[in-house]
Amino acid sequence: MVRTTDSITRMPPVKKTWLIDPALVRRAQKICGARTETETVTSALREVVVHDEIDRAFRWYGPALADIEDVFPDAQAPRRR
Repeated sequence: MVRTTDSITRMPPVKKTWLIDPALVRRAQKICGARTETETVTSALREVVVHDEIDRAFRWYGPALADIEDVFPDAQAPRRR
């Protein structure tokens, strides 16, 4: 079954064989708190997609996105010390 959410098409997982630097995977796994290598790669890929969506939004809306409250109205402003 294929489900579409926004611009991401969800499909059943498929098995892949890739040559990936194990040290890089371990480092990413620590950073994202993943339990498995699959979870690590999935998390990293999601981050790339989110980064792209944010980048596109900034290119599309430009200066209108300068105020974070306009982008994420439910987010609290960061505390300044």
